[in-house]
Amino acid sequence: MKFKLHIPRIIIFIILYYVAASWYSFLQTQWFLFVLIMMGVAVPLDIVCLLIVRHYVKVDLECPVLDIHKGENAYVTVIIDNPTPFISMECMVNLEISNSFLNDSGDILVALPVYLRKKNTTMIPVKASTNGDIISAIRSYTLIDLMGFIEVPAKIKAEASFHVLPVIDNREINKFDDVSVGVTEAEESNKRGNDFSDVSDVREYIPGDKLMSIHWKLSAKRDVLMVKDRVTMSDQQMVLIPDLFAPKEDVDRILDLTYNLVRSSLSSGIYVRLMWWNFNNEELDVMTVDSHDKLDEAFKALYTNSISAGGEDVSMYVLSVYPELKAYIKVGINEEGDLDAVPIEMEG
Repeated sequence: MKFKLHIPRIIIFIILYYVAASWYSFLQTQWFLFVLIMMGVAVPLDIVCLLIVRHYVKVDLECPVLDIHKGENAYVTVIIDNPTPFISMECMVNLEISNSFLNDSGDILVALPVYLRKKNTTMIPVKASTNGDIISAIRSYTLIDLMGFIEVPAKIKAEASFHVLPVIDNREINKFDDVSVGVTEAEESNKRGNDFSDVSDVREYIPGDKLMSIHWKLSAKRDVLMVKDRVTMSDQQMVLIPDLFAPKEDVDRILDLTYNLVRSSLSSGIYVRLMWWNFNNEELDVMTVDSHDKLDEAFKALYTNSISAGGEDVSMYVLSVYPELKAYIKVGINEEGDLDAVPIEMEG
């Protein structure tokens, strides 16, 4: 435990004590004697109170609302619970705020009072300007004594998070007329029996299993071939893939468009097969979206990623994992730097 002394305040206190002692020496009054005694007792008493408060005080963090849309205000609640009959001048809380999906982070220092035998609940507004999982964390705080002489740091681990979903805005959707072609392509591929499927289980390889079903990463860990069991889906759906390999400032825009394209498709009675590259597991994740609630669920699953920009093309992964897929919609940035939703026809 490292203490930090505020030397200027200590010097000022010493000067005041010297002045009071000088007046007492000159006047010899009981009042100045009382002042000297109180000033002498106040310092050790102040330090003892600070140490007691530090031992018993608890600092915690909560997020009242777990799901919001981009552009809305969220609140992070800092709770300082002091059960003792003592107080400190203030509690300096180092609040770290990060977007685990886009790998952005920052921190703010908040000075909050410590109440006597009472909880101090302070709501701090956080502007949600990007999509992803926003994680608020307190790793440390500092208590300052009433006289302002000493800072005593303490380490804790308090976290709270909320999801930021894309803003709901269908004004730009009408510009992407070519998407309807991709919808038709995807539906026709399903009609021909070229469905793709959900992974229901992972098991050991049996002779006759398709090579495309092998879970290569898990097989390497276990030194035995493992394959993915799949459940075939027969519903007619649009296949939609956001490009997560784009720079993170573009990924945020891509997700906005993807989200609203799916909402528009659902309003037209078309289910959407949403695919995205999972950077953590290095494989494609897939979810069938047949309702707005399922869409939010899919985006929350997508946010468990920690994206890293690169020059890869997701099409090569789609072709290797789902060779039976004939077409899909790729949402990304075109050569002009504009948002685009382009139907992609798979070769072969």
